Amino acid sequence: MAAEKTSGAPPPNRATLKKMKDDPSDSSSAGRTAFPLFLFALLALPFLPLLLSLAEYAMFGTDHVEEFFKHIGLYDLLGTLYRTVLSPFMR
Repeated sequence: MAAEKTSGAPPPNRATLKKMKDDPSDSSSAGRTAFPLFLFALLALPFLPLLLSLAEYAMFGTDHVEEFFKHIGLYDLLGTLYRTVLSPFMR
């Protein structure tokens, strides 16, 4: 039977684990990841129509998403945004 490797430190007891769990000053990993995910979503949201349009064109060869954004009046605004943001990568 093989011996298990241990770190040398004794395992924490139940009181220590309960204190760590109930301590409100301890920052949880959910709180630390919520803001970066929110920021990423906020920055990626304007590019969702572009991705939908590219996927639609690649799969079906139609331009319904593009026509929809022309119909609601966001086509020119999104086009300006995409040209401004993506122009350094198009050279």
